[in-house]
Amino acid sequence: MNEKIVSVFPAVQHRHADGDIVTVTLRRRDGGYSVECPGCQTRFIYRKPTPSPQSHHKSPLLPEIKGNFENGDD
Repeated sequence: MNEKIVSVFPAVQHRHADGDIVTVTLRRRDGGYSVECPGCQTRFIYRKPTPSPQSHHKSPLLPEIKGNFENGDD
């Protein structure tokens, strides 16, 4: 049986050899989420995506918004 790690939840869509697109729903099993597709003999295992190691910077095109908008100083 093939195993594929997926990061989509709760359903996985995949294509069988005959061209059919099949949707399988992940279920909690053994402390994680997984499902077996009997049509293609594949086990899909869900892994939560990890945060990016790359630091992301704020866009210089978007100004920071400061101030109190409750007092009506428009």
